[in-house]
Amino acid sequence: METLNKLTNLVYQAALNSDWHSFLNELMTATQSNIGWLVMTDQHSSSPFFSEFISTEDGFDHDLFLNQYMPRIAEDPFYVHSLDQTESACFRGSDIVSTEKLPSYSLYPLFEQAGCEHVLATIPVRDNDLNSFTVMNRHKFKEDYSVEDVRLMEMMTPHINRAFHLHNLLLRQQQQISLYQAILEKNPNALILLDDKLNLKITNNAASHLLQNQSILLERNGKLNCKNASHFNQVKEFVGATMAWIQAKAPDPLSIQLRDDEDALRLTAYPVHAESDFNNYTDMCCVIEITTSKQPDWSRVSQDLDLTPKELRTVKLLYSGMDLHGIAAHAHVSFNTVKSQLMAVYRKTNFNSQRELMANLIQYI
Repeated sequence: METLNKLTNLVYQAALNSDWHSFLNELMTATQSNIGWLVMTDQHSSSPFFSEFISTEDGFDHDLFLNQYMPRIAEDPFYVHSLDQTESACFRGSDIVSTEKLPSYSLYPLFEQAGCEHVLATIPVRDNDLNSFTVMNRHKFKEDYSVEDVRLMEMMTPHINRAFHLHNLLLRQQQQISLYQAILEKNPNALILLDDKLNLKITNNAASHLLQNQSILLERNGKLNCKNASHFNQVKEFVGATMAWIQAKAPDPLSIQLRDDEDALRLTAYPVHAESDFNNYTDMCCVIEITTSKQPDWSRVSQDLDLTPKELRTVKLLYSGMDLHGIAAHAHVSFNTVKSQLMAVYRKTNFNSQRELMANLIQYI
């Protein structure tokens, strides 16, 4: 029981910290194995999510062994038999292939060289998308695995199964968050990613600046909060409605406006549909874009961007929501003149669009 508890703790630690070496090493010790192998793969890809291979054989080159073995895996009688096994199956090699017949197989010299005569294997995960296996090997000069060894592996299999699924789930979440992080950081608009409890998972640079320079929203202990209780209730209901849209897969974003004596904010929410083809898990999140009515410090804008008075006028009117035709009429100049002024601003700032230019003015608020 002590060994089982130790192995159970180690396998869940491995799922959380992506370090499978300690668990596999302890499993090899418990089963008196000289080779151990953990693999979990996506059945639609040739690349495994993880693979841990340990050998205690002196001078054993496991890279050479795997490079010779993997291209010929279909010749392995144990592997061929494993394809018929369902999730959580556990088997001993001698129950599948007799020791007497083993030398007749084409891969036997490779097995013999690696010391893989006796096999104890389990299939923790086997479904339409994921495939995994845990294989222990003993040298031919050792005794075959006992009934007790098989029983230990059978008791560990459900825990390995849960750990593999947990590890896969965490990998997917990390990949999603990394993807969101990359997208949000490259977007010049003020964007935050938060869950249904208002926990801020990601706040890009523009949003971080805006949260510190307006009078309505704030960040408190990693959560999106408000300086006014009524605003907080609005935001909470708004996010809740957005999360409900995730379940309904509604196509359009929701928006609300928050006002006080100093500022007016518009929040636009974009539900994140994070269902994975691999685990059907929905990460309840949404991206919220924040825009403010506060004006940038135009003197700093003019100085930092080296704008002429006419170029600054065009930028200010664009920021107010006026299009180029409206600016031309307002300034009593031609449309081409306004367009030329905007092109000059682009050259000075290295921005490529009005949206990028306007969003980057947030830093001057």
